[in-house]
Amino acid sequence: MSHTPKKPLSIHELLSHSYLVFLILFLVGITIEIFFSTNRGLSNIGLGYFFLILGTVLILWAQNTSKSGKKDRVSGNLSVSNFLKGPYKITRTPTHLGMFLTVLGAGFIWGSLWIVITSFFSYLFTKVTFVAEEERILARRYGAPYLEYKKKIKI
Repeated sequence: MSHTPKKPLSIHELLSHSYLVFLILFLVGITIEIFFSTNRGLSNIGLGYFFLILGTVLILWAQNTSKSGKKDRVSGNLSVSNFLKGPYKITRTPTHLGMFLTVLGAGFIWGSLWIVITSFFSYLFTKVTFVAEEERILARRYGAPYLEYKKKIKI
């Protein structure tokens, strides 16, 4: 009986697991809210929509930036400037941050402390698990230019 080693996840597979954690914990937050309502003045619809829209725009901007820079990454002729584009000039993980802001916004719209709490937990958990692994893969794949980028952009 031979044991075939498990193929490591691609970055896209890894990140899809990260997004699934956001969804599951969002649903957990809703479920807890239904049974143990915390709607005690937390509702801030304006702030909620601000975060929801900001998160969505950040995700779309990040995806478009990644798509437009694919040719440079495939060619192998990379420098740190290849990574310093769009929202990646501000944060190394704009899609991840956008997911957090979107769920956080939903928590404020609903007025749910539980959703706000699960959004923070989702962000922290996925950051130390999935995002950390993504960054290891990117460092192996792109080497010195990516490591230099990580030094420039701390978050």
